[in-house]
Amino acid sequence: MKNVELIKSQVAEKWSDGKTAEFCVTILDFIDAHPRKESSHLTFNVLAKIVGQSKVNQELLAAITILSAHFTALNLRFLFIDEDGAEHYLDDEEAKDLIQGDVVIHPESGKLIQEAEKYLYPYYEGNKSFLEQEVSNA
Repeated sequence: MKNVELIKSQVAEKWSDGKTAEFCVTILDFIDAHPRKESSHLTFNVLAKIVGQSKVNQELLAAITILSAHFTALNLRFLFIDEDGAEHYLDDEEAKDLIQGDVVIHPESGKLIQEAEKYLYPYYEGNKSFLEQEVSNA
């Protein structure tokens, strides 16, 4: 059995009320069925479209929390978009430093950016390698 199947069964057991479990399964199926590149930059709006919603709602937020906090099916990542609109992907340490200090050293210019949090955008990355791993069902 693969992790993706194990997670689906655990979600069905623990979160069977409402749309949350359905959204979890839909997101897992998307990550499982698509190449890594297609599931490597999942914004809140993209995830809403994947589950067939026109906007982000509480059930979707709950599904995202389940898949990122209770399991490692979704990994939280951050994008820094500078004042010129250039996008810079931050590694975990850079994002942590920015969130804690609200400053970032611009990746290209080396200039210190104050109030950097307003340039920070979260997204999720599907953890396809984790989902594909075989696990024993014992």
